[in-house]
Amino acid sequence: MKRNGIHHKRSGERPGELESEPSGAQVLSGTGASRERAGALHNESRSHQDHSRDTAAQRTAHSRARLVKMVCAGGALLGFSADLAASPGESPPEGKSEAKAGRARLVHQQRGMFGLVVVTEEDNGLRTLRFGIGGPRQSVVRPGYPRELVLRYTRATMLGLALVPAPQRVLVVGLGGGSLPMFLRSVFPLVQIDAVDIDPVVIEVARRFLGFREDPFLRSHAVDGRRFVETAPAAAYDLIFLDAYSAEAVPVHLATREFLLAVLRATHPEGLVVSNLWGPSMNPLFGPMLRTYQAVFADLYLVELAGVENRIVLASARVLGLHSASFTQVAAETSRRLGLAFDLGAIVAEGFRRPDWTSAQEAVLRD
Repeated sequence: MKRNGIHHKRSGERPGELESEPSGAQVLSGTGASRERAGALHNESRSHQDHSRDTAAQRTAHSRARLVKMVCAGGALLGFSADLAASPGESPPEGKSEAKAGRARLVHQQRGMFGLVVVTEEDNGLRTLRFGIGGPRQSVVRPGYPRELVLRYTRATMLGLALVPAPQRVLVVGLGGGSLPMFLRSVFPLVQIDAVDIDPVVIEVARRFLGFREDPFLRSHAVDGRRFVETAPAAAYDLIFLDAYSAEAVPVHLATREFLLAVLRATHPEGLVVSNLWGPSMNPLFGPMLRTYQAVFADLYLVELAGVENRIVLASARVLGLHSASFTQVAAETSRRLGLAFDLGAIVAEGFRRPDWTSAQEAVLRD
């Protein structure tokens, strides 16, 4: 579930869901050294513009073939078809399929507050939002089908609906492609939903290319996520989803004790906070982040998914006393009651647990 709700530098991101790309994707764009090499090839091609048309075409084809090989070897994350590799600027009118990925075409790219906001489309109709060419997936949607949550971590966040079965107001911090608020809107058409993203370009792109639609009950806010939370009325929201990422991680100021106290204040006493964090192999602050949640909230649970680095945190202002067996039943019944296409009970059975706190020496993060 994902994007930043606060000021910081962004260059490519790994939030939404952090897991390996499907092996079938063909790659033609990368980051770091791969981009520099791509630029060198582009300059090399331009230096021969005075050659004949046929020779230029041959050189272009040769350069693209070399680019494909280089970037594939470099382990880039984004698949573009060869005819789009050299398309600059904004193209005409991401993230991930459970099935094998096909070739992805560039739909749109636009400069946002922190870099390029990129949308691609696979042969199967799935559209992916990325921050930067070659950046990991932020959101994956099938426009017009809001009930289809493609990324597994987004499905896991809906365990919040098993603990708050009839929310009246919901807050989503980190809009991305809009998959979470659009799903919630389809399930609860009369619930008030606020979706916050600091970058107005992300909101615009979600509207134009990813099926994000506002109405009197679903509103977007182009504002700093922390500022929005800190100015929200007390006990305003039954469910708060925290899915804001920078290019590299959860912004630390969206994980400090002071911020989480503001989140707690904005959460109804019977409500729940659902947060998407990276796990310890990609996030050196995972332990302190989890310790900080524990210092603020009365009860805390984790959901882990095999093969995915995301960790879903369920945090409550009251003690819930959840046990895996009984929660599995409640979650499965929630899927049946809401007519969901995925089994929340199976998600609980796969990776639901209470965090082990064998080392209370983890530091609490502070501003």
